[in-house]
Amino acid sequence: MRHFTVLEFGKLEIGKDISSEEASAIQDVAGKVFTRYQSYLVAENYVGVIRSQHGLILEILPKIDLGLDFNQDDNSERTKQIFLRMLRCYRDLKRSLPQHDNNIRSLSKFPMLEIFIRLFLIDLQKLIHSGLAHRYVPIEENLPYLKGRLLFREQIRQNLVNASLLFVSHDTLSINRPANRLIRSTLNRLGRSIRGVENQLLHREMDLAFADVPESKNIRSDWKSHHIDRTMQLYHPIIKWVELFLFDQGLTAYSGKHRNISLLFPMERVFEDFVTHAFHRYQDQYRVKTQGPKKNLIEYEERKIFNMRPDLVLMKHGEIRFVLDAKWKRFDRRDADSINTIDQPDLYQIFAYSKRYKCENVMLIYPKNESFKEPANYRFFDGTSLICMPFDCVRPGESVKQAIECFRETV
Repeated sequence: MRHFTVLEFGKLEIGKDISSEEASAIQDVAGKVFTRYQSYLVAENYVGVIRSQHGLILEILPKIDLGLDFNQDDNSERTKQIFLRMLRCYRDLKRSLPQHDNNIRSLSKFPMLEIFIRLFLIDLQKLIHSGLAHRYVPIEENLPYLKGRLLFREQIRQNLVNASLLFVSHDTLSINRPANRLIRSTLNRLGRSIRGVENQLLHREMDLAFADVPESKNIRSDWKSHHIDRTMQLYHPIIKWVELFLFDQGLTAYSGKHRNISLLFPMERVFEDFVTHAFHRYQDQYRVKTQGPKKNLIEYEERKIFNMRPDLVLMKHGEIRFVLDAKWKRFDRRDADSINTIDQPDLYQIFAYSKRYKCENVMLIYPKNESFKEPANYRFFDGTSLICMPFDCVRPGESVKQAIECFRETV
């Protein structure tokens, strides 16, 4: 088993870092994550882990400004810690990541795939200790006694000669339900990928607990029919892990011609959720509203079309004071024309927000990097203030305070 770590936007040289067969396998399972050039692959937009059938485990870590040299090997563990902290705020994993930094630090010492498998197994252990959900299922069978109701037509067909048996229909409690079958399928697939001894032992324990649950015969059908009611609260984080491990939902992929496995997260959404959480936590002067009120951009024949909704707004006394949009992109301030590094669609979008929401102060938030450590202030032609804000993923509280201070200065 070969382990390789690459930073987001880092290059994998084919023939040196990975073989051509491994490159094809990686693209087979995660083609949208990599751009292939003549002799190398470049990881873009997604972060996580991929394991190919060739035995290669490839970790893709986000490029986070740690104030250190990114090329040093001893930075990967620190980067992994920050990434796991960001995932604590991610909309699909809020209930599953440890909230204490000491737990994050201890987890970051392990390969990323083992970390996620470990978290899934721990959540599953909690579920098993509280008891698996059952449901009543109808059963028709021959019994030597009456149970439920007698089915007269089947009784005549099957027991006309043998009157000692009764063909009956009755309900019985069973753990054979779609959610449990999906969990069993996830356990079966992950069992082939586990390398850590502690995870192997815990997986064996969970496997025994699900011994009476059959594997799903149709995963997508079971996914559509599964239901988590109010008595099954502990199933919520488990089902999120199941979705991540089994489906290609824009988050992960467990597909392709071969049994590769990947667990990949879109950094645009991870960063957006992390920034939103930081504004909730580190300031109390404004009400933070995620996904601001939806408004249309155009009216046509009495129809409202082209709806828009900003990522984040700051409100006071019921009014929107500031509109913010988080972008997981590189903002470069190494020259005087740094405004040119903003994607034009992002610029048009934030300007449209300012007009539609009648807001004179808007902000584009980018991850901090070595050339972008201080806010950049611009003005649109009509006087609307645009702030490009560097966000420190290591010290989010300081970035929030700096952003609020920038808004104060523009008012």
